[in-house]
Amino acid sequence: MKFPLLEGIPYFITPECAPTRVFDVWGERKTEGTNVVIHSRHGGDNQRFVITLVEEDYFTITDKNSLKVLDAEKNENGAKICIRNFTGSPSQLWKLKEAGNGYYVICSKLNENYCMDVANGRDADSTKIQMHIWTDNPAQRFRFTPYEFINLHENYQSIYEKAHKMKTALTIAGSDSSGGAGIQADIKTMTANGVFAMSAITALTAQNTMGVTGIMDVTPDFLAQQLDCVFTDIVPDAVKIGMVSSCGLIEMIAEKLVQYQARNIVLDPVMVATSGSRLISEDAIETLKSKLIPLADIITPNIPEAEELTGVSIQTVEDMERVAEMIYEKYHCAVLLKGGHSLNDANDFLCWDGGARWFEGKRIQNPNAHGTGCTLSSAIASNLAKGFPMEESVDRAKRYISGALGAMLDLGKGSGPMNHAFAIENEFTEEYTVEKETHL
Repeated sequence: MKFPLLEGIPYFITPECAPTRVFDVWGERKTEGTNVVIHSRHGGDNQRFVITLVEEDYFTITDKNSLKVLDAEKNENGAKICIRNFTGSPSQLWKLKEAGNGYYVICSKLNENYCMDVANGRDADSTKIQMHIWTDNPAQRFRFTPYEFINLHENYQSIYEKAHKMKTALTIAGSDSSGGAGIQADIKTMTANGVFAMSAITALTAQNTMGVTGIMDVTPDFLAQQLDCVFTDIVPDAVKIGMVSSCGLIEMIAEKLVQYQARNIVLDPVMVATSGSRLISEDAIETLKSKLIPLADIITPNIPEAEELTGVSIQTVEDMERVAEMIYEKYHCAVLLKGGHSLNDANDFLCWDGGARWFEGKRIQNPNAHGTGCTLSSAIASNLAKGFPMEESVDRAKRYISGALGAMLDLGKGSGPMNHAFAIENEFTEEYTVEKETHL
């Protein structure tokens, strides 16, 4: 495993079993032997730890307050983790083992079968960090979050709020060369809804209104580079995820969303085409279920996709309500189950922590509806980015897509695109006319 942390950067260290707490040198003391505990985050130097590689795979963890390193003392269940002056002892050297979803097990060089552990898996201030034989549980899995990233938002939020700053949204999806769906539709939608759009491309496609003739996936490593570039510079206020075809890409997206603590995540779980055929493999579907859906704030499945997620056939309006509630209960995210497929056409059902509601859509007889799923999910993400609550974000998105369809744009020989810019009219959108030339 390539070493995943950066040297010299202070990190918060958060246990999976206590996600609102971080490592803390008890009482801000600087004396040798002081315990390391977990505590609610306040950002003090005694909660920031600097990583230094000492030899291949092994590193020290230095308390920024005392400049002492974390020491295991001995391999024994319950042995405390404390701070001591650096001596180079194996008890002060640590190694990471991947635990999934951005978490790591922190093992001791004394014996890699022993690792750091939150005593009794408690989620309470002043609970000590101890040594324990590895048992693979949330008390032994930790996430490292760069202090600068969190500090950027928490300490300077008031400055940002006073500045003229456009809200931002990131789309992670494939490219549609015809411009009607995918990344292109997402960017148009986000721009029309008043947010600055950014993108990370998962695949290139050769397609037009009549069909797709070629697909070329990017590699997970290149996708990671795109996401790193976005999140380390212009941090998105919302993230929309479209079709992702492989396990490797899904896993990379999940890893980066956790690493950067992404918020307002909207997932369009593209798995099944309108015709009913699968668009991604069974393995990729399972990875989507286990890695990506649990991170989402809202997912927007159509009826075949909801059936795939639950194994339940949807034949009636009552079935739609029941299945949406099943998905909400299983994945703990809001669910907008889209109508259509000859059932409750244009009406969508939202189930979220605020309740449940039907959104009645305006049935528009327009054969050019390419990219409606991409457009709806991007519009929801745009409104969440602007601070609208979930219910209102969905309502606004539904009204936007009705306007885009109602503009009756007619381009191409097949199922054409919508007019994403239907509501934009100004001097720069005017077309040239001879009459205008005479007034120049």
